[in-house]
Amino acid sequence: MGGRGAGFQTPSQTVGPYFAYGLSPEQYLYNFKQLVGNQLVNPIDEPDAITITGKVFDGEGVVIPDAMIEVWQND
Repeated sequence: MGGRGAGFQTPSQTVGPYFAYGLSPEQYLYNFKQLVGNQLVNPIDEPDAITITGKVFDGEGVVIPDAMIEVWQND
């Protein structure tokens, strides 16, 4: 998996879980481009697709513009 030290990013949050493997491996300098690219959203063309909207705030109530919410088993 990833390494520690210069050149490697770690998740910015201070509480977990943060399981980044496979979400956007290029962001963390992992050489797993064959597993998934940087496209995290597929076009909505399936009948069971859902849309989630909202805002994510930090501990002081400031909006986090680049927040990512990972949803598992949303069916």
